[in-house]
Amino acid sequence: MKQIVQTYKQAAINAMEAGFDGVELHAAFGYLPNQFLADSANQRTDEYGGSFENRNRFVMEIMQEMVSAIGENKVAIRISPTSTYNNITHENPTEQFTLLIQGLNNLPLSYVHIMNVPFPKAQFPQYPADSVATFGTISKHPIIANYGYSRETGEAELEKGIAKMIAYGSLFLANPDLPKRFELDAELNEADRATMFGGNDEGYIDYPFLAE
Repeated sequence: MKQIVQTYKQAAINAMEAGFDGVELHAAFGYLPNQFLADSANQRTDEYGGSFENRNRFVMEIMQEMVSAIGENKVAIRISPTSTYNNITHENPTEQFTLLIQGLNNLPLSYVHIMNVPFPKAQFPQYPADSVATFGTISKHPIIANYGYSRETGEAELEKGIAKMIAYGSLFLANPDLPKRFELDAELNEADRATMFGGNDEGYIDYPFLAE
């Protein structure tokens, strides 16, 4: 485990040497750090499993090592407390992620990126209805909110005063001039999900820009 943590540290060093401004740990959507956080995936009985503190340990150690390696305000994290993607579930996400955020508050991070993922409420009554409101309010770091925001809902989220920025994924992919389209309230291209994650040019560099 210690060696894997060091691998993340080296990856951060490599990114900075390659000219990046910083790195974001993807601890969401079933990626390895998220697997350690989740009850459904983490069945360990050592110091990395069992209690909230133990399941948070892997993520915290990675974050600490990356900060020590590349400096203050250059490391960030993405979390998805309510996502069930890749069969990830949490028995008590509010308590666990509150503890995680409180731990992250002790590190000089650039931001915390929260995926505000909808979920079947009847199936997961223990999940917080709004991840940004629940965890963003206890974070000392700037909050980036993400997941399915439109121009209008993104503005509404910012007006709440919790998130400082809204991140757009597939919407930006399909609209390479998205800021201009938002400015003009122009019609948006629709993302073709059949072309995503395919490894080819189609669906990545061929969406049209607004006519000049």
